[in-house]
Amino acid sequence: MRKPSIRLRHGDRSVSFAALPFVLGTVPGRLGSLATGVAQEGALSSGGSTASEPTDFLAILGVLLFFGLLLPRVLRPLHLPLATSLILVGAVMGPHGLALVELDPGLALVGFLGATFHMLLAGTEARELGLRPTDPDTIRVLALNAVVPGLVGVAVARGFGYEWRPALFVGIVFLSSSIMLVFGVVRTLGLARARVGRLLKRVAVVEDVAASVLALALFQTLAPHPRYPFPILAGLLLSSVVLLRMFLPEVVGYLFTRFQDEDGLEPEARLRLVIAVMLLVIFAYSAFDVQPVVAAFLVGFALAGIPAVAPLRKRLETLGYAFFIPVFLFVVGLETDLAVLARFEPENLLAVAVLATAVGSKVVTGFLGCRWTGLPSRDAALFSVASTMKLAVPLSATYVASDLGLIDARLFSALVLLSVATSLLPPLLLPLVARIGAAQTDAG
Repeated sequence: MRKPSIRLRHGDRSVSFAALPFVLGTVPGRLGSLATGVAQEGALSSGGSTASEPTDFLAILGVLLFFGLLLPRVLRPLHLPLATSLILVGAVMGPHGLALVELDPGLALVGFLGATFHMLLAGTEARELGLRPTDPDTIRVLALNAVVPGLVGVAVARGFGYEWRPALFVGIVFLSSSIMLVFGVVRTLGLARARVGRLLKRVAVVEDVAASVLALALFQTLAPHPRYPFPILAGLLLSSVVLLRMFLPEVVGYLFTRFQDEDGLEPEARLRLVIAVMLLVIFAYSAFDVQPVVAAFLVGFALAGIPAVAPLRKRLETLGYAFFIPVFLFVVGLETDLAVLARFEPENLLAVAVLATAVGSKVVTGFLGCRWTGLPSRDAALFSVASTMKLAVPLSATYVASDLGLIDARLFSALVLLSVATSLLPPLLLPLVARIGAAQTDAG
């Protein structure tokens, strides 16, 4: 399978790198720095920029935002979340579909900001979701819905003869989820205040962040940090998270007091401050090869304890969901090859095993975990189907793993198939599951 990439020319040089990991900030540090530097140089070089003309770029954004307004109404009978709708539009218009739009550095940069905005907002919701290390419901569900699929993934890869490191990576992909799709489904189905909706969000956040951190640790064994051995790097990261949680709210709270009401500009000044803090922390964590999406989540989680941040959330959501996040979803769609579903070959035992065991382990453990917490069967069924969704983290990590030589072409194709299938099919099934559950409840 051809791996989508951004190709940039700088003078007589041509550099290609995986597009989706760059957008999500999951390219390992030195490769990411090279990609960013070449992108900037190529855009400024008079020797031939490959970025789209400004008018083309504006036209793409205009069409994208228009579809973002129109699609929810057109697809309302399917109850598809906006995230899935925009991914489908990107897949149809992108190089794997009608080839109307190609990914350029400008579009990739806006998509990158969309990914970080979403994780920042997810972090600010962590407190409201009751995300605590001692929460019994979350612990019970994670014990089944994360740990068991991870072990199943390792066992499947080992069963097909892969060594331990590729097998561990498959386990990481199996335990992952999709914060963006889960949050969108919860919103679309009206479950934001329901117990199952809150539990689904908490589990998705923990699973995606855990998968990101575990993938980072695994990648460090192949492409070590140029300055710090991994044990020292892990200690620095852990210490920085503690310090961030302790002091960032104090610093930002103090700075907020400096932006008192004056000519009605206080909210805008505070909003700029939050965005600036997020970008600065992302830059600081890049020295440790930490993905920007993880750093953005940590910023949101740290700021969630500041009372003055709560009124800003609506403004952040408006800015993010009106512009940056839809572009990110569209970019993900550009890198999604729907034809992989048509090319699925039942005789490809590895792909069959990966798809069946990844989905099956999530469905079974999700249902059992929810029943363990006392949720009714209807809610447990919704949770089990929604927990199978995978998108940004596993897909981008798969590209990076392939670039590092961690996985071969067969395993790469199987994992891409898994991400594509589980990002599109579960959102279509969930409304049907909800209606069946409601009908059974009424009949009872």
